[in-house]
Amino acid sequence: PVGLSKLLSFSPGVAIKDYGGAGAIKTISIRGGSSSQTLVMIDGMPISSTQNSSVDFSLIPVSMVNSLEISRGGASAIFGTNALTGVVNIISDQNLKNNFNIKLFAGTFEDYLAALGFTFADSLRAIN
Repeated sequence: PVGLSKLLSFSPGVAIKDYGGAGAIKTISIRGGSSSQTLVMIDGMPISSTQNSSVDFSLIPVSMVNSLEISRGGASAIFGTNALTGVVNIISDQNLKNNFNIKLFAGTFEDYLAALGFTFADSLRAIN
């Protein structure tokens, strides 16, 4: 399955560091910087970890993404300290509806993934 990290890797200057198979951590690097030097936001709100200032892109479902905004280069004057090498803003789908999904994936080398999920959406928030 195509994940958010795969979509981001098609952008020039963006590299995704994949630390394993299905379910392993995937971090972003823009223009050679570390993941802690790249600001990641969802609808303009920073989601970087307070522990190490990075984001695991394997945890963000591609089904919630409506569009991506990628800004390469320093933007710390606008967005703050984590925007040294660039900014990724994930624009979410605002038309979320209540749904239930099951995903099954089988790959090479006995790589399997099973996921069960639901989305409960109301006018204020979405839980996934």
